Amino acid sequence: MNFNHIRPFLRHSRLLKNALPSLLATRVRVPRRQFFSSNTNFAAEDFYQILGVNRNATEQELKAAYKKLAMQYHPDRNPTGAEKFKTINNAYQVLSDPEKRRLYDLHGEEGLNAQGMHYRTPEDIFAEFFGGRNPFGFYQQYKGPIRGEDVVRQIEVPLEFLYLGKKKKFEITKNIICTTCSGNGTKDGKKPPKCRVCHGRGMTTRTVNLAPGMFQQVNSTCNTCRGTGEVVTHDNKCTECNGNRVVRSKQVVTLQVKKGMPNGYRFVLQGEADQAPNVIPGDIVFVLKEKPHDVFRRVGDNLFITHKLSLKEALCGYSFNIEHLDGRILHVQSKPGEIVKPKQVKCIRGEGMPRFGSETQKGNLYIEFLVEFPDQMKLTEEETSLLSKILPSAQLDNKHNVADKEEKIDASLQEVSERELEYIYRQQQQQQQHWEEDEQAGSRHFQTNCSTQ
Repeated sequence: MNFNHIRPFLRHSRLLKNALPSLLATRVRVPRRQFFSSNTNFAAEDFYQILGVNRNATEQELKAAYKKLAMQYHPDRNPTGAEKFKTINNAYQVLSDPEKRRLYDLHGEEGLNAQGMHYRTPEDIFAEFFGGRNPFGFYQQYKGPIRGEDVVRQIEVPLEFLYLGKKKKFEITKNIICTTCSGNGTKDGKKPPKCRVCHGRGMTTRTVNLAPGMFQQVNSTCNTCRGTGEVVTHDNKCTECNGNRVVRSKQVVTLQVKKGMPNGYRFVLQGEADQAPNVIPGDIVFVLKEKPHDVFRRVGDNLFITHKLSLKEALCGYSFNIEHLDGRILHVQSKPGEIVKPKQVKCIRGEGMPRFGSETQKGNLYIEFLVEFPDQMKLTEEETSLLSKILPSAQLDNKHNVADKEEKIDASLQEVSERELEYIYRQQQQQQQHWEEDEQAGSRHFQTNCSTQ
C-alpha cells in the first residue's frame, strides 16, 4: 500500500506514526449477525415475488405456485429458462422450510448466506416434487428414494352410518417387501449384481436421428432389468417372491365413520400403499361416498323428505308418522284449520343430520308436501262444504309413514321461508365447490383415526 500521500502528516505526529502499523495489523472481527436487521432492504429479487405469492402464503399455495412456474421454465420445455428455473427452485427451497423462511423474513437472502445456506440442485427438487418422474418424459437422475403413488378407493356407506356413526371393517391387498430375501429377490438374501446393459441405471439411452445433422438422445426403461438396475439370475431367485422382491399381503382396515361426516370425506392411511425396494410407500386414501336413501335426502346438515297429501288431507288436515334414521317414530299432525299448498315446505327443527365435529348439534328435517289433485271435479258451494265427507281416505305411498305405536313423539312443524331454503342450497354448493378445489390441489388429506390389523 502506498503511504506517500500521508507522509507529511506522519512527520508531524510521532504518535500516529508509531500507532499506524499496529492498527493496520489488527483485524477487527464483527459477528455476522450484526450486519443484518429486520428492517434491512435488500436489492436481490424477493423470493415471494419470484413465486408470485404473498408473504402469508400457505404450504399448499407455495406448492401450487412452484409447480406452475417449474413446469413453465424447466429447460426441457423452455431452453432459455434455465436461470429462471434455478431461481424458482432456490425460492421454493427457502420458503417451503419453516426455519429457513423465518430467517429469510428477518434477514433476507444475505442472512441465509451468512448462515452457510446450501441450495440443492434444481433437478433434484424437481424430480422429488414429481415423485422421481419427469413429466416431460426425460430421465431424471434423482438418487434419493422416490415416493410411490397413492391408492384412492371409494367406500359406499348408507346414510344411517353417517347419522349414527359406526366402524367399518374391510380387507385390502397390497404389495409388501419380501421378508425372506429382505427385498433383494435373491435366494441367498444378498444384493444382486448390477445390470450389465444399463450399468445399474435402470434406463437405457439411444440416439434418434430427427433430421439431417439433428440427433436426440432418448431414455427408456431397461428391458433386461425392468428398471430395477439389478438382475437376479434364475438359479438364485428367492423361493418366496420368485425374484420379484415383494409379495402380496392382506390386511384388515378399520375406519371410524363419525356422526355427520360429509360426503366425499377422505380417510388417509399414511405410508400404507404398495411397498417396493428403494421406494417410499404412498398413502391409501378412502373417499366416503354416501349411498342414496329411499326416504331421506341429505343437504349439508339438513335432511329432506317428500310427503304426498290427498286433496282432502290438504284441505281438512293430515296426520302421519316418520321413521327416522335411528328408528325413532316422529308423529306429524296438522293444526286445526291449516291448509297445505302444493310444494309447501315445513320443517322439524333439530331433527336433521348431526353436525360433524359437534355431535350435540343437528340440522333440520324439512318436509316438502305434494298435493295430488283429482283430474276433474266441478263443485258447488254446497258440495264444497261437504267435501271432507265425500272424499275417501286415500292410502298414499309414503315410505316413511308407518303404523301407530304406543311410543311416539309429537313433532312440531314450523313455517319455512324461501330465503331459508335458498341459503341451505347455496351453502351446500359452496361446500361441494370447496371439496372439489381441495381435491384438485391434490394435497389436502384429513388425518383421522385409522387402524390396520
